[in-house]
Amino acid sequence: MNLDNKTLLLLVAAFTTILLLLTAVFVYVVYLFRNRKGEEYSAENIRLMEWNKSMVSEHERYLKELSTRFHNKVQQQTLHIKHMFGMARKQYGKSPATDFDEISELLDELFDDASQLTSSMNLEYLRSQSLVNLIERELEEAKRLDNIDYELDFADEPHLTEDVKIIVYRIAQEAIANIHKHAMASFIIVSMLHSNGKFILSIEDNGSGLNREQIYGAVTHGITNMRNRAAIINARFDISSEERNGTKITLQMTV
Repeated sequence: MNLDNKTLLLLVAAFTTILLLLTAVFVYVVYLFRNRKGEEYSAENIRLMEWNKSMVSEHERYLKELSTRFHNKVQQQTLHIKHMFGMARKQYGKSPATDFDEISELLDELFDDASQLTSSMNLEYLRSQSLVNLIERELEEAKRLDNIDYELDFADEPHLTEDVKIIVYRIAQEAIANIHKHAMASFIIVSMLHSNGKFILSIEDNGSGLNREQIYGAVTHGITNMRNRAAIINARFDISSEERNGTKITLQMTV
């Protein structure tokens, strides 16, 4: 087939136009893909920034809580020690050994309290410990302070990131502290289950329990703090309680 120059030029022009259109479509598709990926990366960066901000805010808030607790505890024990020294001076001729032995025990207790609190403020220390060890320390502290027995039930150490582990520990710490401060309990059961991509932590006591106002009202004994911490790690936080029938909190998350 013979083609004149005009027809040949028209075919070349048509082919070139189609090629340019295909190139333009390809460039546009690539642009949309890259732009969408950029938006995804941007969203991921925002999530990471929000996570880091939450972690910093959480740590700073907790340090503030601890400093207040530390101040109050040391002040209380120091006043008690001063009182004991005053009594010892008055009764020095009667039973100095007994008085000073009790003072020595109080000083040992003060040292233990200081060590416990400063360890809780040390982020590197918390990272170096397993979640099981950290929770067991809190249970031992409750037993030492209020003679609360406990059971710690777990199959193995859950595989959590360091930051998530610390927040889970803070929730458990808050729950156990609430029990020995408010619940008048004699027993605590803590169980941890890590299976099929799920992690479940439950903390149950046999104490006085809570009514609806105490769970959802303005004075929540740290429940709001626990809920907020759970939200940071996208965990579900549940609490069930009845007056005179104890309290159970449950934390569930995908890992």
